Amino acid sequence: MDWKPTWEEKLVSHRQTKGEGISDPESTSIPPVNGESDGYSTTSKGKDPVRDRTPEDSGGDTKGSRTGSLVLTPSESSSAQDPPNLASILSRTADVYLGLDLLGDDNQSRFFSHLLSNIERQQAQIAALEIKLREKSMPIPLPDLPNLPRASTGTLKPRMQILHRVFNFDNNGDLLHGETSLFEDEPKHIARPAYPGGWPTLQGRKPVNDLEAYLKHNPDICFLVFREHELGNKRRQSYHVFQTPNSRQQMSLRSERMRIVSETLKQAIRSVATCVPNEVSINHNQEMEAPYYFLYHHRSQLESLINSSPPDIQDLISLLTGYLNEQYGEEYAEADRLIAKGHITEKHIPKLFKPNQMILTNDTGKPQAYVTQGWPEEAKDSLTIHSWHWIFNGHLFTRDAYRNVVPFPSDLADSEVPILYLKYFPAKFAPETTSHMLVKRGRTYWKMRTKTFASYSGWDAWHDENYVNARVMIDTVTYHRMHGRNNQNQNVNLQRDYYDDEIQDSDRYDPFPPSVKVDSEMDAESLMLLPSTLKGFEIKDKKWIKLYVDQLHPVEWNKKAFERLVLDKKSKEMINALVSVHVQTASNRMHDIIRGKGNGLIILLHGSPGTGKTLTAESVAELAEKPLYSVSCGDIGIRASDVERHLKLVLYLGKIWDCVLLLDEADVFLEERALADLERNSLVSVFLRTLEYYDGILILTSNRVGTFDEAFKSRIQVALHYSTLTKKSRKQIWQNFFDMLEEADEDVNMAELERRLDELAAEEMNGRQIRNALLTARQLAIYRKQTLDWEHLHQVIRTAAEFSRYLKTLHGHSDEQWAREDGRR
Repeated sequence: MDWKPTWEEKLVSHRQTKGEGISDPESTSIPPVNGESDGYSTTSKGKDPVRDRTPEDSGGDTKGSRTGSLVLTPSESSSAQDPPNLASILSRTADVYLGLDLLGDDNQSRFFSHLLSNIERQQAQIAALEIKLREKSMPIPLPDLPNLPRASTGTLKPRMQILHRVFNFDNNGDLLHGETSLFEDEPKHIARPAYPGGWPTLQGRKPVNDLEAYLKHNPDICFLVFREHELGNKRRQSYHVFQTPNSRQQMSLRSERMRIVSETLKQAIRSVATCVPNEVSINHNQEMEAPYYFLYHHRSQLESLINSSPPDIQDLISLLTGYLNEQYGEEYAEADRLIAKGHITEKHIPKLFKPNQMILTNDTGKPQAYVTQGWPEEAKDSLTIHSWHWIFNGHLFTRDAYRNVVPFPSDLADSEVPILYLKYFPAKFAPETTSHMLVKRGRTYWKMRTKTFASYSGWDAWHDENYVNARVMIDTVTYHRMHGRNNQNQNVNLQRDYYDDEIQDSDRYDPFPPSVKVDSEMDAESLMLLPSTLKGFEIKDKKWIKLYVDQLHPVEWNKKAFERLVLDKKSKEMINALVSVHVQTASNRMHDIIRGKGNGLIILLHGSPGTGKTLTAESVAELAEKPLYSVSCGDIGIRASDVERHLKLVLYLGKIWDCVLLLDEADVFLEERALADLERNSLVSVFLRTLEYYDGILILTSNRVGTFDEAFKSRIQVALHYSTLTKKSRKQIWQNFFDMLEEADEDVNMAELERRLDELAAEEMNGRQIRNALLTARQLAIYRKQTLDWEHLHQVIRTAAEFSRYLKTLHGHSDEQWAREDGRR
């Protein structure tokens, strides 16, 4: 084949013809000390530093030499007429002139040692480049390259090659002087007299200076196995299974790596792959760490491929599987035996996991499913698994990345434990009931991707409070809008930073879509990956809380609440009619002249405390099957600027959640304006303007209607007065509470209490006082471990009556009398 040199190659050839050196730094010399020769020549004309070395130079006595960096002793450099090594010259200069101890731990010594490392590495790279240039420019006689043995002539039979990689560490655990070294033979311990004190090293007699050139001259090698050796202090491990191109500076945990060289073998492995190979090593020239988890999970596929492939491919695959069976067959078989019976030991935990595999955890007390992304990262006492599960931002279900750490149980060691004992484990080992539970919980979450009013029982996810049938609004869109998280949790691929093209190819192994739209559907497996918690707005306390999905259930509306409301028949009928018609005709209402005004239903309930105003509002919400959002002046403030801001938020939530709004004790907002009080006037004006455009159900309660501003009268659709309770109404209230106790199956002497019903009704008490008396009597009975009867109730009523008589004596009138005389009711 004709060869045409490039201009760079012509330049190198021209310099060689004229006897010039190729590397400028090697023409530098250091003057001898005290007139003595230092053993180094100033130039090296006509002598190639690599090609012209004899076999004895590289394969014989290796004292003073360092593979890949050409470090020579002064005597060897002088006698062999090799070029001067700049790192050795500087090392001698530092020792003689500066008195530096390169073994020292001070900053100056460490800096100089680091400088020598970089110089050695650069010289090694220059030498390697010279080899590559000459390979293109002239034929290389076989004796000239003892370190690069050629393949045999004729048909090449595939083979594997074991190389030895040496890591030399200093006292701090850092690599010494440059790159790691490669040898064909197993390295031995030797001394390096070129360094002060004869610093020992590991070195073989058959170095491989340029791995790519080595592979080029050995095309019959289909895969390489790197056996790793170390010298020095305990190594600093990276413990990463996913290796980046520069990560070979760290030893692997098992001190062995493999690199697939043959393109045919790579293609064969890719053809049977069910997941992305670990370390992206099939498509790229990276190295897999032993014990080769990807190959472990694909042994059966590779064995099957042998029987269905041509002879040349059979030889390649058989060579690979043969090595695996010889070196790791017993280990693989032991792992298979343990996993088959649902057990595991510490050594085999990493073999449980692979990419795109569903795993489970019970870490929070609630099972959660994840999908692994990439291979696990192995450390001494734990395993790190990168994974994801679905998360919802209100508009889209996307993948949320997690870093799961699987600690090795302290009592595990070599003993067998159930796989379910691990913090994270493959989902296939979980009981079938767990899978059913995850699917059921996922369906609940999926239903709540849109606004849902639900009931919640149990502890919140933060374990701050225990709720019993708490009413909560699930609205992820509003939650993120209020907390500024509309665009969070975008699709994540943890390995994309390393090899984009490989990850794109690996997408074909991923059975899950990158995202799911709200109007799409989810299969059962995807439903299992939905979170175990979500955020909900607790209506009563008006705060967002983190909820467990499986503790949410549909709201049970209390239709009896309106039936038990102690109110005259005509008033109840009017309220029922207004609410029912407003709900049914939401889209077909008569508008004001200005569209958008006057579409709300505003009801004013006024009267004495404890006459049923708040209960009426609660009953209306139950009747309309809508959330009741109750606010007071304490929730929205009393300053005009604060009121407008908070009131707008309250009315906004009331509108989007279709709530019945209850503005309890609204006197402060409805009080008549005065010329001298501008702050009061602003407050009333803001409230009037806001009410004008609200189109939901708004109930105002007040016991000071006499102070109302007249502008409110025209904005209120209906106003109901609640007069002081009569004996008949009190009797009905007592009876309602007795019925509720009986329905709750409380321990109560109901027959005796009902016999005393007329006596109880004669007591001048309002509805709230009746409720408090009954609750106090119940607690007293529980404390005494007795059945609730007349004795407990009578004791509580007498105590409350004494307090009421005291206040009446103190003031000279009752509260009701004073309110009427003052013109407030």
